[in-house]
Amino acid sequence: MSTTSRPALPTPDHFRKWLRDSIASVETTPSALSIAADLSKNTASRFLNSGGSLTLQTASAFERELLARAQVKGITLPPAFADEKA
Repeated sequence: MSTTSRPALPTPDHFRKWLRDSIASVETTPSALSIAADLSKNTASRFLNSGGSLTLQTASAFERELLARAQVKGITLPPAFADEKA
């Protein structure tokens, strides 16, 4: 099975940039996003400021919530899980 046509999972740094840009695009805050995603209110802030990593489950929760907010606002966010080389 070829994996060349599939987008790659992002690195933590790539996802961190996407998360920061997306939070700004939907005009929310890291803590409001975390609460809406049913996570600890500091989860997004810790990730954005620490240089650490997230579980795939947490990253997916952020992506789902941000995409839902973007849809309500009538905007399109770039894919979170896009191939970084593209």
